[in-house]
This record gives sequence, C-alpha cells and structure tokens, in this order.
Amino acid sequence: VYTAKTYTVTYVLENDGTTQLAKQENVEYGTAPDKPNLPTVLDTDSDEVYDYYLFGWEHPTDPIEGDTTINVTYEQYSAVSEVKITDAGGTKQHFLSMKGKEITLPETAADMENFTFVGWGAVSSGGYADSSVKVGCTDDTDYSSDVFINNDYITKYSPGAVITLTDGMRMGQGFSDYSPSSNNYKFAAMYVGRDCTVTFLNPDGTTASEQVIRCGDEVRLPDITSEELEGFRLAWTYNDAELSDYYLTVTGDMEIVAKYISTT
Repeated sequence: VYTAKTYTVTYVLENDGTTQLAKQENVEYGTAPDKPNLPTVLDTDSDEVYDYYLFGWEHPTDPIEGDTTINVTYEQYSAVSEVKITDAGGTKQHFLSMKGKEITLPETAADMENFTFVGWGAVSSGGYADSSVKVGCTDDTDYSSDVFINNDYITKYSPGAVITLTDGMRMGQGFSDYSPSSNNYKFAAMYVGRDCTVTFLNPDGTTASEQVIRCGDEVRLPDITSEELEGFRLAWTYNDAELSDYYLTVTGDMEIVAKYISTT
C-alpha cells in the first residue's frame, strides 16, 4: 500500500513578503491546492485604514511537489476603482476595475421617448462609493447625472467600445488619489433628441409662430403680440398651466398657448 506524501502550502502577502494570509496542510503530492478563503482587504499597520485590496489575482493550478509558499499579490486599496455605467433606466452595470485596465461599454441603453441613444460619456464631476461593490466603502452617495442629453462637448465613446481607463475619465478630478470620488469612474448614456415642432398659439387658437427645436433643448418664449384687454394680462401656458420662465425644455411636439389671465 502506497500513501501519497503530503505537504504544507503557505500563502504570503507578496507586497511585504512576510504577512501570512493562509495555510493548507496535508496537500497531496502532485495535486493543486484548493483556493483558500483569502481576506478581500488588509490593514497591515493596524491604523484602521485599509492598505491592500485583493483584486485580479489568480490562484495557481500547478501541482505541488513539496512544501510550497505561494505569493499573493494585492493592489493598493486606493488604486481599486468602482466603475458605474448608467442610462435612462438607472444603473446598468457596477463593478470594480483599475486605471489602465480595459473595459467594454454596453452595446445598448434603455430607450427614451423622442431620443436616440448615440454612445457613452465619462462623468467627470460628482462622485460615489458603494459598500456593496467595494469592500470598506461606506459612502453610498451618487450625486451626478445618469444620462447626457444633447451634449456636444464631451468625448463620445461608441456603443460596445473597448476603452482603457485613464485619469482623464475619473470622477471628482483634482482630488487626492485617496478621495473616494477621485478614484471612481462613471459612464452615462448619451442621448440626442429628435427635432420637435413647438407651436405658439394666439388666444383665438391661430398660430402665432413655430420653431423646430431638438427634444431636450430649451425654447425661448417669444413676446406675445396679441391685443391687450383691460382687466386681463397675457401669459403663455402649457397644458393649461401658466409658464413663469422665459425658457421651456422641449419634451416633444408642443403647443404653447397665449391666454388672457384676469387681473381682478
């Protein structure tokens, strides 16, 4: 009867070469050790601030032939980023990555009435952290836009594009690398509105003027040229509600009606 020799496999933090992370005993000769349950985050100097994050390391599958030390590479905690991808339907994807890594943006986005999805844009303002995604983050605030509407100024990435994460794509740019917001990436769906007709009607229902405006853009209300009546003032209305501003966001084909409002 032959009994296979067994050995000890020790997992050590490669970053410092000394911190023992796990140990497996009685691993048979010629077999690969099982992947141990390694800690996701490490505070190696006991200052209650995480130093390292287990991200991207792959467990070796080589069979062992003796007592073995396996080095486990952790990333700096601050270098691991959240990537959030949002569209008109809300959060589409949320995962971890790092600067310099490639990600693939989705091919499609949620539909928006009167709009066409044209690509993705990097959100450079705001910030967020989500403890359900990155261990150790407790701030769940997300105060940035989920979509770009008719934005002709930012870089557009095509649907399905494979891109490399860079500093220029980060949120909260200008902050320290240790700031949660400056370390994250967010890509929001870009939509372009269709051309809509905005019709301005006189109080008698006749057409005063028309403008063709992209859905999502603002239209400036023109001066009302209808005859004034004593005891009344003239005001533009939409869906029977008086408009108090000079500008109105176009949401589709619209009729803006001038009405006499009693002043008594």
